[in-house]
Amino acid sequence: MGAEQKVLFEKKMTEFLIREEKIKKIEMSDREKLKTLTRLSAQETAEMRNILTRPQWRYYKKLKRKYQLIVVEVGEVDK
Repeated sequence: MGAEQKVLFEKKMTEFLIREEKIKKIEMSDREKLKTLTRLSAQETAEMRNILTRPQWRYYKKLKRKYQLIVVEVGEVDK
C-alpha cells in the first residue's frame, strides 16, 4: 500500500468509525440501530473499493467479515 493510498484508507476508516459511534448514541430501537449499522458497514465496504486495489479489497472484505463485529449495547433485544 502506497503512502497516498494509506492516507485515504485511514481517513475513510476514521470517517466510518465516527459515523458508527454517532449511530450507537442515537435514540432508536435496537433493531433499527442494528439495521442502520449493517447498512453503514455495507457502505464502508463499497467505498473502500474506490481506494483499494481488487486484491486488497478482497482481502479487506475477508478480514472485515472475520474481525469486525457490529455490537449494539442493549438492555433487552426488541422483538
